[in-house]
Amino acid sequence: MTHPSGTCSLCEKEISRHSLMEHLESCLAKKGWQEADDPSLVIHISPKMDSRYYLVVIARPDATFHDLDEFLKSTVGVDEDRSSRFQFKDQMYFSHMNDGYPGMNFPLHSSPVMHETFTYLIYTQGWFPVIMEGKSMGKINRVSPGNTTITLVADSNIPEEYHQWPQRPK
Repeated sequence: MTHPSGTCSLCEKEISRHSLMEHLESCLAKKGWQEADDPSLVIHISPKMDSRYYLVVIARPDATFHDLDEFLKSTVGVDEDRSSRFQFKDQMYFSHMNDGYPGMNFPLHSSPVMHETFTYLIYTQGWFPVIMEGKSMGKINRVSPGNTTITLVADSNIPEEYHQWPQRPK
């Protein structure tokens, strides 16, 4: 499967997924992201059925599943009150509390997201789910300016005829 190139959200430069981490190292420094002792996590997220299209986000060291959930819901255009969940093998984190499972106020950095592919599911209007997959691409020793816990740093170049997911936030 051919993977389209993407665009750095910080400098608008076209980049490949293979050169992304190297590009981010220099671009984040140029854009004033501060060096940090506690690294940020770089996460690749794509629709489960079509990995040609993707988002890459940076999660600050204090980011939680709740922060990533809010970011993804706003990116997809789903109401914040919609049920959603992250799943790593047999461990799940729900947006609405379920017996026996933790909620989403759990740090991303101390979770399986560091090492495993995860599934993210949002129930949309009519309870049709949007299903995505994500995986850590690695860590980067920079943190975003301000208090933003999740920052979009790159996304795939999407053909005009493809209007579902992902849409670059305006």
